[in-house]
Amino acid sequence: MNAYGRVLVVGIPILIVGAIIYYFNELVSYLLMAWVISMVGRPINDFLLDKAKLSKIKIGTSISAFLTLAIFGFMIYLLIILFLPVLVEQAHFLSKVDYQTLAKSLETPLQQFNNLLKSWGIEGLSDSSTQLKLLFQRYFLPDKLGNLFEQVIPMAGHFLFGVFSVIFMSFFFLKEHGLFVDFLENFVPQRFESKVRNTVDESSRLLIRYFSGILIQVTLVSLLTYIGMLILGINNALIIGVLAGLFNVIPYLGPLISASVAVFITLSSYIGLDFYTEMWPLLLNILIAFAIVKIIDDFIIQPFVFSNRIMAHPLEIFIIIMIGARISGVSGMILALPTYTVFRVFAKVFLSEFEIIQRIVGGIKANHSAEQINADILKD
Repeated sequence: MNAYGRVLVVGIPILIVGAIIYYFNELVSYLLMAWVISMVGRPINDFLLDKAKLSKIKIGTSISAFLTLAIFGFMIYLLIILFLPVLVEQAHFLSKVDYQTLAKSLETPLQQFNNLLKSWGIEGLSDSSTQLKLLFQRYFLPDKLGNLFEQVIPMAGHFLFGVFSVIFMSFFFLKEHGLFVDFLENFVPQRFESKVRNTVDESSRLLIRYFSGILIQVTLVSLLTYIGMLILGINNALIIGVLAGLFNVIPYLGPLISASVAVFITLSSYIGLDFYTEMWPLLLNILIAFAIVKIIDDFIIQPFVFSNRIMAHPLEIFIIIMIGARISGVSGMILALPTYTVFRVFAKVFLSEFEIIQRIVGGIKANHSAEQINADILKD
């Protein structure tokens, strides 16, 4: 079969599978999350089994899979008990803020900003102070919390069902090594089974490197932001740092969102300060601190996390993220790189004779065995 015939043979099933994935996107999302968790937990699972053998303790694959998930659950529990009290305290504080007073304190600088725009021939915000008050009243006043809870309750039920589904699938993926690959091989001709296995193994290696890198990035950005807020003497430095790290997962937009949240928290925490002599210098220092963290992230952390770990050029990464944003907004930006990583591996295995594919996947190393993949994971 010539090369273009292979494109049809491979491409048509891809389109069919893509349509199925689009229709059952929620189920596919649970399946992929469970697969990622099983890949991340594989070294822990194997470590438990090896230690049991050395200690001559008989534990089966079911127990080792359960213990692996229990370790993940305990780590999540530690994070919750560490940050939940801070979040509750911040929410309690925000519920007591007099947002009308806050809006009034910003009335003068906003009006001056409008006057500046008008002097440049740009129409400013009409009645800016009233609009600002309405904004605070619409989203932040305590009497609006009831509507929020009405929306959160059904979402919580859906979330719990998703968590249960992911844990259930993860358990069996950990218990039966290779189950995910066996599941995929049921949908392809027998002559393609070895290539499917190579694709999954290589994708696993790169995705685990990517997600471990994301964890490193979130931790470093949170720590740097927290230190910066402590140096500036900002209240709620810990929650600002944690939010900065979490929002940073959203490429490009995340730092802007986290900086806006930091400014809002600071405004609500220091209502009594004079805007020009005290508040504005404080806000300016916060923005400078966020800019410094952003520069460190862009030029030191991200090249290590993304370029080296998924073996793609920074410009290539930027283009892929923009395509993801165009397709599915923020969620598309977050999922763009993992999806592109799997696509590159798939193209390398099935379409490597095309020159354009060779250029796209040129940075991906040769296939690794399962043992080498585990070694890479432990090394990372």
